Amino acid sequence: MTNDKTKIYKFEYRMLNLQLFSFVLLAVCLAIVLLFYYLGIISNDLVKELVDTISKMKPMDMCQIFVLMWVWMFLHEFIHGSMYVIGGADQQNIKYGIVLEKGILYCKCGQYVGKNTILLSIISPFVFIGVITLVIGFMIASPVLILLS
Repeated sequence: MTNDKTKIYKFEYRMLNLQLFSFVLLAVCLAIVLLFYYLGIISNDLVKELVDTISKMKPMDMCQIFVLMWVWMFLHEFIHGSMYVIGGADQQNIKYGIVLEKGILYCKCGQYVGKNTILLSIISPFVFIGVITLVIGFMIASPVLILLS
């Protein structure tokens, strides 16, 4: 008989769930853009400029965006790890890796952490990279930042 008081939080996913989640995130981002437009934070000219910039991109521009996206993904995983450490995890127990066959990067915490730390680690990249980058992109009228968000 064991007296196991630890809770294990396991996140499993299926590709269909990830695709549905991606569509929901895209809808949220579009809603943010529309909200900014209706609040007067962004102008119609900025929206037109964004569409024009995307439509006029050359292959070399797309390659630069691709490289920046990989840098963004490294930053994304670093934010996960940083939030684990802020939440109380030991730095030596944070592992970063890459699975080239699947094209993914990952951050793994090798010790027990609480539910709040896990939630903080999960939501932080969305807030820092998604929302804040989107806001800054619109504030400085940078189509690249808007795309990366």
